[in-house]
This record gives sequence, structure tokens and C-alpha cells, in this order.
Amino acid sequence: MLRSALAVGSLCIAIATQEPARGVVVDAAGRPVQGALLFSWWSDDQMVTGADGVFVAPWTAGVVRILADGFAPRIVSSAAFGEPIVLRAASTPRRDLPRCRAGERDVGDLRIPITAGVRVAGTGQDDYVGTTWSRGEAQLRHDYGPTLTAGLPIQPVLAELTDVDDRDVRLVLDGNDREVFPITDVRGRLANGRRYRYVGIFGERFEYSGLTDADAAFFDRMLDAMCVVVSEPSGLQPPK
Repeated sequence: MLRSALAVGSLCIAIATQEPARGVVVDAAGRPVQGALLFSWWSDDQMVTGADGVFVAPWTAGVVRILADGFAPRIVSSAAFGEPIVLRAASTPRRDLPRCRAGERDVGDLRIPITAGVRVAGTGQDDYVGTTWSRGEAQLRHDYGPTLTAGLPIQPVLAELTDVDDRDVRLVLDGNDREVFPITDVRGRLANGRRYRYVGIFGERFEYSGLTDADAAFFDRMLDAMCVVVSEPSGLQPPK
């Protein structure tokens, strides 16, 4: 999935003619953040900030996710590049996804354990597969298919969220931390006070929306036990 889906994303970017843009990443005190990674699943052009916190983006449209060790990730539109982009200290340590156990079977590159007390229902259409875990009226949804998702929550949802907690989760492809894919893990509260969470990559997502704190905590335990089956780079080269 990663190989085919990311190749499609690279092709879409290559078609467009885009002008470079500059920006700067700083911490809460206004100090430059060196080594911050600007990452988009739609592009194979990854940006890393220099000692002055400055990056040069080869495109001017779209949304990127910014990661730096010790800071909470942040999702921003390129329209925000004109002002310093402030990163806050991380609320939780970085988490590297473990490999799934040999022989574990399911759909997709990201896997979660089946938990007692839930109903499981699946749907499929051509290359797209969906699975729903239900607990009473509460649901956790998993969707998998080419270009199904750009690896980020949709903008209207992001704009609505409060109490946003964007956590640094990564897929490490080698033992030296040189080949790394970011995994989006964003949670927050909707306007009605209910809980929302998105965990995903290009072409694959886990998502719940509108849950009570208790139901969200139940599904969070499943999502926090996630493992990954990918064992080699696919499509895009990992950020360096």
C-alpha cells in the first residue's frame, strides 16, 4: 500500500508547477528550532530547518506536518509560512511503532489488537477496505485504499478541534534512526465537547469522532497498542 499510494502522491506533486517558499520554525521562547522536519505525504520533497530555524519549501500550497524531537508535532497550511511557526514542548515522549508479530493477519500496514467486548464489521469495494469496531453506539473506523487519505485529518475537522494533542509517532526503518516515516496521531475535542482521534498515513487511517471520554479511552487503548507490518521503504524515500 505505501509503495503504490505514495507513488501516486509524488506524481500529483510533480505535475504541478510551484514556487518555493521560505519559513522559520521557533520554540515558545522564539528561539530557532534546528532539525525540524516538514513532512507531507503528497510530496517526496522533505524540508529540514537549519541552525537559524529557516526552511525553503519547493511548493507554496498545501498542508504540512512539522516534527522535531522534544516538541509536539504541528499541522500547518503553507499560508502560515509568512509568520514564525511556533512549536510547543511535547506532552509525551516520541513513540516508535513496534513490528507486528509474525503471522499476524489483518488488512493494511497499521494493525491494532482485537479487544473483547467489541463488534467487528467489514466492507470492501475494489481496492478499498473498511473495518468498524463497535462498542454500544461508539465506533472506531479503519479505512485502507489508494489515495483514500493524505495522512492527515481533513481541514474542517482540524479547524474545529480544541484541546489538540498531536503526538510524535514514527515508523523507524533502520536501526540508526536514519530512515523514518512519521505516523499522524492527532486527538482533540469537537465543538460539542465530544472526543476525536485520527491515526494514519497516506492511504490508511483509524478514526473515531463524537465519542464520550469513556468510549474514547476504550478505543485509545486499542490504538495505543498499534503495531506495523512494513519492513522496507515504499514509494517516497523517508525523510533524512
